[in-house]
Order: sequence, then C-alpha cells, then structure tokens
Amino acid sequence: MTPSPIQFWPWTKRFRLLFDHSLRRSYRLFRLFPPIDCRRILDVGAHRGTFTDRALRCFKVEHVWLVEANPDAAAALQRKYAHEPRCKVIPRAITAKREDVRLHIAAHSGSSAVQFGAEPLPTGQTERIVTVPAVNLDDLFQQEHIEQIDLMKVDIQGAERML
Repeated sequence: MTPSPIQFWPWTKRFRLLFDHSLRRSYRLFRLFPPIDCRRILDVGAHRGTFTDRALRCFKVEHVWLVEANPDAAAALQRKYAHEPRCKVIPRAITAKREDVRLHIAAHSGSSAVQFGAEPLPTGQTERIVTVPAVNLDDLFQQEHIEQIDLMKVDIQGAERML
C-alpha cells in the first residue's frame, strides 16, 4: 500500500503551511488519515465543495463524485467544477431506497434536510420544499460505473442513519 502523500510532503510544501491558511486547514483535516492512496473520492452532501477542494490539494485524486440533494447547491457545484475534469456533480439525494424525497431547504442552506415519511422536521427553518430524486449507494455505484472508492465523506444532515 502506498503511503498517503500528505505524510511525506516535500519540505517546500510543508513550509507553505506557515503562510497558506487554507492548506493548513487541509493538512489538519487529513494528517491523521491512515496511509492510503486516496485517488477515488465520494463526497456525499458536498454542499459548497469545501471537503473536495481540500482533498484535491492534498491527494493525487483521479476522480471525485460530489453528491448534493439541494438543487441550488448542486447547480453552484456544477459551475464551480465545470473546468475540473476529475470532478462530477450528481444532483441527487442518497437514501436507503430508490425514491423521490422531500428536501426542506432552510434559509441557511447547510441546515436543509430530507424528510422521510411522516417524520416531522423543526418548523420555522424551512423556506421552501422541493422534491428531489434519490438513489441508494448500490445504484449510484452502478449508474456512475464506480468500481472502487478510497475515501467517502458523508454529511447529510442527520440522514446518515438512513444509508
């Protein structure tokens, strides 16, 4: 197994940690990761792409799949990564079942959440409700021809238990 590149950065890149705040935050996030080669990354709940940006700076990434249920955030991600051939934005929700789900979009988009069945959501936070297509992980891997994932980040506003 090839060690993670972050563990053996050249001194020039380590020196940049003193001056580059964004690189320093990325380093803090990934420095204790096990020594694996993170070339294929699945970012579920990509939101603004912050995790993906950090991974692209720290690893020799071949492909990143960014999954985002919020249509506005997914459109922003598509614009952001339009010229990055390693990134593919997938505007879907990830759930245990293949079905459309109701996404309650809050004023603070990071607080938006999927409603499952009759499960109540906090009132007063929702600006609008949209129906979004959902897919389970098995179907996502099949549709996108994903054979292997080295790193998967999941941040889907409490719905992680529904995977």
